[in-house]
Amino acid sequence: MSQEIFKINFSIFQTIFHKDCSPINFLEENDKVSYDMRSKKFHVFTMLSESDDELTFVQNFANPLASVGKTDFMVVIERKEHKLSMKIFHGSKFRARGNSWFKVSRNVEFLTLNLEKGDIYFGFLHDYQKKRKFKRRIRRNYFGSDPIQSMKSMIINLIPLDKEQRAIISEKAIRIFLNEMDGQVNSVLPHSQRLYEFYLKGKGIKYPNNYLAYFKNTGTLPQLKTLRKFDMKLVDAFMNDNKLSGDVIKKALHVVSNVQTNLINSALETFPLGLILQDDELVKELFEGEYGCRSFSFNSKGMSKKEIRNVLACFRESIVNGEIVFWSWSDHCEMYTYLKNMGENIKWTSSDYKTFREEHLDWTDKCEFYKRGYYRRIYPDSLCEAFKEPLIYGDSKLYPIILKESDDHNEESKTQQNCVKTYIGRPSSIIISLRKNSITSDERATVEYQIFKKDGLITFNRPQSLGRFNTRLDETWTPILHLLDERITKWTKLKDNLTTVKLEKELSNGQKLHSDSEWSENGFLVWTYNVINKSSPFTGNNPFNFFI
Repeated sequence: MSQEIFKINFSIFQTIFHKDCSPINFLEENDKVSYDMRSKKFHVFTMLSESDDELTFVQNFANPLASVGKTDFMVVIERKEHKLSMKIFHGSKFRARGNSWFKVSRNVEFLTLNLEKGDIYFGFLHDYQKKRKFKRRIRRNYFGSDPIQSMKSMIINLIPLDKEQRAIISEKAIRIFLNEMDGQVNSVLPHSQRLYEFYLKGKGIKYPNNYLAYFKNTGTLPQLKTLRKFDMKLVDAFMNDNKLSGDVIKKALHVVSNVQTNLINSALETFPLGLILQDDELVKELFEGEYGCRSFSFNSKGMSKKEIRNVLACFRESIVNGEIVFWSWSDHCEMYTYLKNMGENIKWTSSDYKTFREEHLDWTDKCEFYKRGYYRRIYPDSLCEAFKEPLIYGDSKLYPIILKESDDHNEESKTQQNCVKTYIGRPSSIIISLRKNSITSDERATVEYQIFKKDGLITFNRPQSLGRFNTRLDETWTPILHLLDERITKWTKLKDNLTTVKLEKELSNGQKLHSDSEWSENGFLVWTYNVINKSSPFTGNNPFNFFI
């Protein structure tokens, strides 16, 4: 037998009355038009008045001159033996004027705990009044989305009260649910943390103090069958799942605030294991740094030990200190590979920011030598129109200049001391020079947008937005970049099909090559005539512009 612990429900009624006559020659402002499928005639209903009274709703339930609607909302917390549930019921029942049928919707969102086994069930059942076309989802012990926060948000969004009352009711319901779950009435832990501890303790999992890090990303929690192999030790099972080993890594996994593994796995595959594991600070940053979700691949075959140490030193500067931007380090790896393939006898000699910048510019010039030719990128008129007007922020005007030709890219590279001139052959990249107060200003930011197609829709990301010498932009640029993002968002959401970029290359003998671009299987642009830029090292479809 179930025990009801908490219950609150609301109903909203609406009745809209219409006149029993229609205008002949014109429609008034409040007129509503409906189409009768049987008589194949349009009917005009002129609104007369409305009411939110329940009795009025009941009395006009079958009145053809009234539109009637009812919206229901209920939160219930109940306990049945060893199961504790929070359910949010919400639905509506509506009949339009002139109709004899109602449109009905009944939905429930739920969070159910098995108090004996520690299992957490989270899901929904939508349109459950239908026998076949209902929708449902039930997930067990899934933490890709925060179950407590999700339930709290649904109460706040669905309850028909003012903002302050909604917050009070949602907080009360969640508190009662959690108190019933663990009995810790005076607990000061955040709501979600109490649920995570319930799961870990219920399953008998041995967890470190930083266990919240393992709930941040989908799929980071090991499965129970793996945990059982490692005496229910969370860290040991996690290391096994991600093919990690060593006391240094194990120590880091007990203190890090995040456990992203892509970057550290790439580093362990690229550099000698001993060099990585002797650096506690680097290992920690590889797990919890801003690039932890990225991966890369760099073939160090043929490099001397000193060169490999230099590569690692620059990599460390980008991950730990941030002086070398990670994307610049990635480009440097790509240029090294390309120049080696072209027969250049180069060595990676840089090991800090100053020497890296000098080497980076030198390799950029070398790559440009092999590319040769004069390039022109031909963008659709709609893109040029989107960035025609300057951005206004405070007292500043900022001019977004789309780089189109070789001269544009070369001038930007020279002014900013970066390698953007090598980007002209990348189909998916749009480079914008954002200049303060003048089109020719030297105070500027170089911004790269990546255009791609996902689920049939054109979208973008902004992998790089850097200042001179590839330095990070300060906080004053953040709102300006958001304004720039809004421009490109508006462009990608144009209803008409967007034409893609075209490329023209003029060779030294005067011959001109042309290519359109098209969407590849992975959603990124490729040249339809790939010979046009075959000598360029940067023509791939890599969404992050480095090897992954």
